[in-house]
Formats: sequence, structure tokens, C-alpha cells
Amino acid sequence: MESAPRPLDQLDLAIARALERDSRMSLLELARQVGASRPTVSERLARLVEQGVIRGFHARLDYHRLGYPITAFVGLSTQQSPSEVDVVHELERIPEIEEIHAVTGRIDLLLKVRARSTEHLRQLLTFKIQALPNVTRSETMIVLTSHLDWAPVGPPRTGGGFTTEHTEHTERER
Repeated sequence: MESAPRPLDQLDLAIARALERDSRMSLLELARQVGASRPTVSERLARLVEQGVIRGFHARLDYHRLGYPITAFVGLSTQQSPSEVDVVHELERIPEIEEIHAVTGRIDLLLKVRARSTEHLRQLLTFKIQALPNVTRSETMIVLTSHLDWAPVGPPRTGGGFTTEHTEHTERER
């Protein structure tokens, strides 16, 4: 009989969050940051990986520097049928699609897409995404600016992401 995973304590969470911020840090640096011994952190890290809490050590890429400066979110409506799974499988094959989410509301799937240009995005939409069987409608939103592109869940966040204009405007309202 398989035992239930051990609940996460503060040290486990500290290890996971530290690695989420910088997955390349050494074990020694990780131990220093979380205030525990290297052997303890090594043991906890192995358990977190085994339990699936930590599922890999990923680099955050700068898509602008990789030649993909356009980010768009595409909402898709599909025919509700067993073949919706086929739509997802086909979407997974398109390398410019970074994320695929099944969602509630007026749309069925929400995609995060990276493109080299607006023309490249138009071609992706027309010839690869909207051309899929069972896709009935799409709505595309192009990202103008990302204020919070990624942040760990849980710890309180401090401000600092707004421009001076926004800060001055907010302070005048007080």
C-alpha cells in the first residue's frame, strides 16, 4: 500500500520557492538561503522531486531576444465532442504555442502564443490554429506590455512594477 505524501512544512516551501526564483543555484547556496544544512536540504530536495512538487529545473527564456517579440492569447471555441482531445493534440504540435488551458466561460481553450511578427501570428492563426477541425471560433488578444509576466504563488509581493506616471496618479487620488 502506498503511503500518502508527507505534508510540506516551511522548510520544504522555502526550498521550492528559492528554486523557483533561481533553479541554477548550488546546493550550498540553497542551504544558505533557507537556513538549513546541506545534507538536510539535499534530502528534502530529493523528496520534493520524488513527490512531484518540483517537476524539473527550467530556465526562463527571453523571447524577444530569441526572435519572438509578439505574445498573444488566443481563445478558442470548439465543437464539444470526443474529438476535442484531437484538437488539443494538434495544438501541442505547433511549436509557437507555449501554453494550452481548458477554461470555463465563453471559450473552451486558452492558448499563449509566441510569434516573430504580426504577419507570422496571422499565418499561425489562419493556417494552423483556425484551420483545425472542430475549431468553431477564435478571439486573439495581442499583449502590449506585460506588467507581471511570472511570479511565484504564495509569498506576499511588494510593489514596484508600475511606472512613475501610475504611481503619481495613484498618490494624487489618495
